[in-house]
Amino acid sequence: METESHPARPSLTWSVSDMKCTMNMKTGPKLDDPVQSVSVLLELQDVLVRTGLKDRSRLLLGPFSCSAALEARWCRHSSSPGPETGIPKLLLDLKGGLLQVFWGQEHVNCLRLVYEHLQASLQRNQGTGAGTGAGTGTGTGAGAGTGTGAGAGG
Repeated sequence: METESHPARPSLTWSVSDMKCTMNMKTGPKLDDPVQSVSVLLELQDVLVRTGLKDRSRLLLGPFSCSAALEARWCRHSSSPGPETGIPKLLLDLKGGLLQVFWGQEHVNCLRLVYEHLQASLQRNQGTGAGTGAGTGTGTGAGAGTGTGAGAGG
């Protein structure tokens, strides 16, 4: 997301050394049976979150590794009069180790500036567009991401 530049160039950056995501779907025994369950597993290794003001970057969180497993099961509920299924039962399992948090005045200043800039940008752009999407798949990889209320590379 790019916004107007800010003189202090506040930024919030995250990186991950390895990411793995798998998704499984289970249907009934017949081809036209609806989906009975969906499960998603996300594993992240060596996650770092940094804040930045001007040319200074400071560690905020990490490094840490974590995983999240989400399972949704559609089944007929005992109170349902017909054969249709209701809303799915959800099971969320979060796992993580030691989470180091480094907190100082520069982190507070940076996060406040990012928040204020995002709020102003969202208020300016409110009602200018909307979108939806869907997808499935599995994947592995490594990467880094940056989000800023002041625009990256401004």
